[in-house]
Amino acid sequence: MSNILGLDVGTNSLGWAILDPSQKKFTDAGVVVFQQGIPEEKGREAERSPAAERRAFRAARRLKFRRRLRKYHTLKVLIANQMCPLSMDELQNWIRNGKFPIDNRQFISWLGSTKESNPYYFRAKAAEKKTATAGIGTGLLSSGDTPGIPEFPQGVIK
Repeated sequence: MSNILGLDVGTNSLGWAILDPSQKKFTDAGVVVFQQGIPEEKGREAERSPAAERRAFRAARRLKFRRRLRKYHTLKVLIANQMCPLSMDELQNWIRNGKFPIDNRQFISWLGSTKESNPYYFRAKAAEKKTATAGIGTGLLSSGDTPGIPEFPQGVIK
């Protein structure tokens, strides 16, 4: 009569035993323990696997890329509707060559934010009454970056 092989498969180990049915005895047995899936780092257990870390970095890159893409598309619409003091050529140069239009002082001041002219102020003002197109453009551009209105101290936006 032939021997019987018994297996115990676990998450980190594999146990096995060989049974001889004629003698009703185990002839051999053993355990193989596998390495931990998440390696220990500097004497402490790692919180994430290397694959999870790569995935987190990849997700952050994609998030940054999509935010930048949203900003470019928003600027294209604002330029087409005369709500942004930037030319389409300057925007294309910024997108393709990565050269920010630093020479366009009007655009730099349009992007600038002070206590009286911040994007949230323009967004709230446009919701209440008719405002200048440049102010609406600043508010719309900030909508793509930071959706929602943050908590302001009382009296900042009335």
